[in-house]
Amino acid sequence: MNIPYKPTDQEMVCQRCRGYIDQNEAYIEHSENGVVVSVEHYRCADKQIEIPRNKYHAKVTEIDGIRFDSQAEARRYVALKSMERSGEIIGLKIHPRYILQSPFIRDGRREREITYEGDFSYVKDNRLVVEDVKGLKTDLYKVKRKMFMYRYPDIKFIEVNA
Repeated sequence: MNIPYKPTDQEMVCQRCRGYIDQNEAYIEHSENGVVVSVEHYRCADKQIEIPRNKYHAKVTEIDGIRFDSQAEARRYVALKSMERSGEIIGLKIHPRYILQSPFIRDGRREREITYEGDFSYVKDNRLVVEDVKGLKTDLYKVKRKMFMYRYPDIKFIEVNA
């Protein structure tokens, strides 16, 4: 059974001023995310007690019951749906997965496959296209992009800047 870590009174820090809250000082702990704030700073705590955002500050958006990791990705979906309706592209797929390296067993241990999940795929001019909407290009993304282009040379790869 996992028991959540509860700081001792000496370890409690006000999230507003970062000062220590001693055992005699009243404090408030937010029930959803455990943010600790001294009572004197409670009125200012609403800035500290908010739903944590994506580490890249992208806002999750839902359109047509489909969850997108960013508003830019959702906007691109709307544009691609319009292109599909007009006949410019066909076979629009959302979050297609591609195997970059197959699973294998080494020294009796099974290693999982490595996959790449694009944001969209579709056919344009009889050629399969995979799109990825990117704001920040992480090191992992750069490696997977190279592996994808090597493994699937016939698929056109497009990066759409957010």
